Amino acid sequence: MKMKMIGITGNMFKWIRNFLTDRVNIVKIGDNMSLPYSPENGTPQGSSIIISPILFLIMISDFPKLSQFTSDAFLADDCIIWRSGNNLIQILFHLQQDLDLISSWCCKLGFQMNTDKTIGIVFTKKQINTDLIKIKINNRTIPFKNTCKLLGVVFDSHLTWKHHVDSLLQKSTRGLNLMRCISGTSWGSNKDTLLLIYKSIILSNFDYCCFTYTNSSLSNCKRLDTVQYKSLLLAMGGMKGTSLKVLLGECSELPLRYRRLKCNIKYLLIIHTGNKLNNSAHMVLCDKIFYQLELNCKSDYAISLNKFLSDNEITLADYEILYKTHPCYDLGEIVDLS
Repeated sequence: MKMKMIGITGNMFKWIRNFLTDRVNIVKIGDNMSLPYSPENGTPQGSSIIISPILFLIMISDFPKLSQFTSDAFLADDCIIWRSGNNLIQILFHLQQDLDLISSWCCKLGFQMNTDKTIGIVFTKKQINTDLIKIKINNRTIPFKNTCKLLGVVFDSHLTWKHHVDSLLQKSTRGLNLMRCISGTSWGSNKDTLLLIYKSIILSNFDYCCFTYTNSSLSNCKRLDTVQYKSLLLAMGGMKGTSLKVLLGECSELPLRYRRLKCNIKYLLIIHTGNKLNNSAHMVLCDKIFYQLELNCKSDYAISLNKFLSDNEITLADYEILYKTHPCYDLGEIVDLS
């Protein structure tokens, strides 16, 4: 029905219908095979065919338009809606209306919302009793918590990022234990191998979305510096008490504070010079007006980028895009094909 609405017909329509209809799943363990199972709906996951996510995008293409000042975002089949304001009762009223609208849309198309994995959170400086907040999906109350995990980043209600740093420290423990197991003064892996383990298991987690907790408290960030110190100390085989600056110099590593700044500037440059229309993240470089909060917020990221460019006397040039859709189309006299 959805494909016909957007004009997909003919052999393509027949192929996709054959691709999705009467699929059978069988699990094989050793020589034993399970009974065949036919899913009621959905697209095959883990398939090498890229068509599955495209078909899902077609299914959610008519996601309902929510009330004014309510925003939504998708990542695959995860959906987030949020709203800001000074009146919590008014916010909850509009969010409940939006959730009812989404519920009816899901029932119409056969989607099932996983209420067990759905939670709510209130970002505020005030102390709020979340037990008194009542929002329902299909007559089931959604729990409100003080923390939530979104795309691997742990948000807390006061945005202190303490819980996210706690999760990073917990992940880094496994990497440190691994480095301890294979390191030694007279045996074990060499410096390059230990540094490779540090960068791949520990530092990669620290770099992921590091711009979110850049403005966290100094005590929070120092907890991550301790992990970096222990890792480099194991890699160098140094004695306790060795200066962190010495270890950074010997291992050619940046302090985490400067590394976060480097990652931040690098990503902002990619957003600024890339195709902004195809990158929703470019909005972080724009000033934003929060009508419900009566705030006109300047972009901290734009200020940071402009300061970096000014300090280093860099001028960004806008490059002309020679093709509009695809380089294989007819470009006329722009490309010499002789």
